[in-house]
Order: sequence, then C-alpha cells, then structure tokens
Amino acid sequence: GTGADRFEVRNVTPQSAAVEQVLGSGQFAWTTGNAITDFASGTDAFVFAAGFVGDGDTVIDTAEVRQTAGGFSAESELVILRGDVVTPSTGDLRRVDSAAIVAAIGSATSNYAANDTAIFVVDDGVSSAAFLFQSADDNSTVSADELFLLAVFTNTATLNTSDFSLELFI
Repeated sequence: GTGADRFEVRNVTPQSAAVEQVLGSGQFAWTTGNAITDFASGTDAFVFAAGFVGDGDTVIDTAEVRQTAGGFSAESELVILRGDVVTPSTGDLRRVDSAAIVAAIGSATSNYAANDTAIFVVDDGVSSAAFLFQSADDNSTVSADELFLLAVFTNTATLNTSDFSLELFI
C-alpha cells in the first residue's frame, strides 16, 4: 500500500529454518518466509517481536551497516550487510543456497554465546532478506542452521536501520 505500512513478525517457526535440498547434500536453502512486495524504506516499518532479539527489550541496542561481510560486533542486535549476495537469479532470496547467504554475512569479531540472537539483513542488488540468527554454540561464525528467514523485501535492495523496530506484542 501507500504510506506508512507496518509489517509485523510476531513468531518464528521451525519452517523458517533452512532446509537441506537433497538429503545428505549439505546444500541448504530457505523455502518459506514472508514476501513483502511493496516495502518503502524510510516510510514503512518492519516490526519484530522484541522477545526474540538481543536482550528482549524494545530497543535495538546496537545496529551496524557494513559494506562487506564480517567484522561486525557480536553485541549488535541488527546488522545490515550491503555487499550483494551472489545469486543465480536476483529477486527471490528464499531460493538462494545458504552458502551464499552465509558468505555474505561472514563472522563476528568476537564469539557469540549459545542462544545469542540478532537480525541480519542481506541483499542481492535487487531485493533484501531479513534473518533471525540464534547462535547454536560459542563461536563467532554464522552458519545456515542458525538462520531463520523472516522476510524477503522484493525490489527493495537498500534497507536502513530506521526501517526496523522491536515491539512487545500482547
């Protein structure tokens, strides 16, 4: 629509996780996720349930915008990566092999503790995708099995930290 639209994600389900494409192949991709086709950066808002991110409050404590993969703080609750994901075809980041997404994100500068969470945003030069990250172990690496697809922003390659907010839903 036109004007200040709110796109809310109140829950994350196991279906939002990466799925192995062929059993035993080690190649994973995401097959679900919200598709947002009319997001206007700077006008619309992507609102995520606060209890899933960082310390669980309604403030994004630290947000970073990075031009290249890696080098972000493990303390950041939102990381937007501007380096384009290498994809076979642009526009549908739900079908991109997880290795491309993980490569575009890279690693933090210090270790995450198990169960630490953050939101990562990547783009392929045409569309963007937002992922919830939940650390499975104590390291700085972001792996595919720690990422849950929240949404694909079709034809919106550039998102800003001000486009994201956290809220306590009742």
